[in-house]
Amino acid sequence: MSILKTTLLFALCLIFLALSAYSQQGDIPASPSDISEQCAMCHEDKAANLQGTPHALSSTNKTGKTGKVGIRVFCQDCHLRPGKHLEDPSVETASRAADMPAAEMLAACSVCHSSQHLRELGNGNPHLANGIKCVSCHKIHRPNEPGLLKKPSVELCLDCHRSVSETFNLPSHHPVKEGILKCTDCHIVLSAFDSPFSVEGARPICVKCHNEYDGPFPYEHGALNDYTLEEHGCWTCHEAHGSSNGKLLKEPDRRLCLQCHVVPKHFTAHGGVWADRRCEECHSDVHGSYSSPKLFNEDMLSRPCFRAGCHSE
Repeated sequence: MSILKTTLLFALCLIFLALSAYSQQGDIPASPSDISEQCAMCHEDKAANLQGTPHALSSTNKTGKTGKVGIRVFCQDCHLRPGKHLEDPSVETASRAADMPAAEMLAACSVCHSSQHLRELGNGNPHLANGIKCVSCHKIHRPNEPGLLKKPSVELCLDCHRSVSETFNLPSHHPVKEGILKCTDCHIVLSAFDSPFSVEGARPICVKCHNEYDGPFPYEHGALNDYTLEEHGCWTCHEAHGSSNGKLLKEPDRRLCLQCHVVPKHFTAHGGVWADRRCEECHSDVHGSYSSPKLFNEDMLSRPCFRAGCHSE
């Protein structure tokens, strides 16, 4: 036998021994596609129910195209260190994604997914801080809803947020349970513990639907601005989800206004006949006015109170 053949044979033996030692540690140095194909031979149902989803396996994808996320997908991307399990199926050492801690799973998913949703989850998000992880809401195998959600999004949110769910049964509420709005229509970015919307505050979210109150108004109602000291914006007067009072108000109309505004003459003038009238009867442009610093409707200026000269703007 020539020296070259002897050397090659010796090298092959070393490689074989190295591979054997490596596989004993739980990792098989095979191509990703080979490993996925071995997985699919036993877990054919699992491989099949990935078809048509963003996680469709590249090894079973007959078109040869990448998934919707633009990369090739293999079992071991989520099921870590499958070596020993492939050698002996009774040994459950193929770590499942569901077993990962929330932060570890976020890191694993972020390898492929780079959406704003994942970036915000890793940036002080209360879900991650409370151990809510990707598979708490999303289902990788056989998903039921768009976005790989386990359930319709509203049902999924309200399963945890029980106290919020109850407010949608109050007489005045946002039509979430009616299927007109979804939680994610308002709660778009959850980037901080103290901000359920975004750094923009509540008002930009509210006026997406209630654009007639967006302004800008020459005469503003300061309580509704997000840049006030309290930074509550619309929440200063309105409940976000539901209320026993009309128009989602925190208090009945007059009591709500009196928390900030106390004008004695309103109660004593004309023998007190106006003391129990609703504030909105006169100050109807409560969200802001184009003409009145006191938020009067323009029609008010033509009424007898002003025409007689007793009252002015």
